[in-house]
Amino acid sequence: MPSDAAVAELSQPDAAAFLAAHRFGRLAMVLADEPHIVPVNYAWRDGRGQSGTLYIRSAPGNKLFTAAAHKRVAFEVDEVSKEGATSVIAYGHARIVSDSAEIAIVDELKLRPWVTTWKAEIIAIDLTEVSGRRFVFGPETESAPTEPS
Repeated sequence: MPSDAAVAELSQPDAAAFLAAHRFGRLAMVLADEPHIVPVNYAWRDGRGQSGTLYIRSAPGNKLFTAAAHKRVAFEVDEVSKEGATSVIAYGHARIVSDSAEIAIVDELKLRPWVTTWKAEIIAIDLTEVSGRRFVFGPETESAPTEPS
């Protein structure tokens, strides 16, 4: 039988803390009925009781189009070590940041492109749901779990 400790759900605060501690993830969006996933660096801002907001910088393209259309998106951040892995998935709506006060907040978060490209636009993802799991690596079990009779 698999150990109950092999897979553990993260609490909402633990999943949010995981997002806050990292700076690289993958943005998933659907455009013209086709899924797209892009790696991005990001900054996270606590929502003070809500799920928070992720910020990314963007040049013109699919990410910016998605934000302009206020599309629902998914965002994933993972970490893998020798002992196990943690994965957090967040859902929310993307939008372009245009308010000067919010731009100042993003500037305080020191969100900068990691590569030498021009990315003048800021996209916010207002999170509506955040969940995560922690996995402890180990050998495969010798039998499948039995269903209750």
